[in-house]
Amino acid sequence: MRILPGKGYILALMFSAAFAASYAVKRDLPAQYQFYLENEEYVTTERAKFDARLIVEQELVDRVDGLERDPIEMEENVRHQKQLARPGERVYRIEPAPAPSSR
Repeated sequence: MRILPGKGYILALMFSAAFAASYAVKRDLPAQYQFYLENEEYVTTERAKFDARLIVEQELVDRVDGLERDPIEMEENVRHQKQLARPGERVYRIEPAPAPSSR
């Protein structure tokens, strides 16, 4: 029995297709591909959240940097450190009660 040259290629093609199909079923490739797509969506969502957080962080950093150059904030910081008051302000200092003496 002699196989014609064209039929040999068809037979090899059919064998390759059967092997590929059995490999896909054995390895559950459709489910793995679906899992990949779901993870891709999750990564995209998380990346968008991360980018939004980076923007908020940069806004906060800019705000803190602005506080360092803000004259009102600078004055408040000095007054707090030196425990000073403006004219007309009342400063209340609450001191802890003295410890009772033991007799």
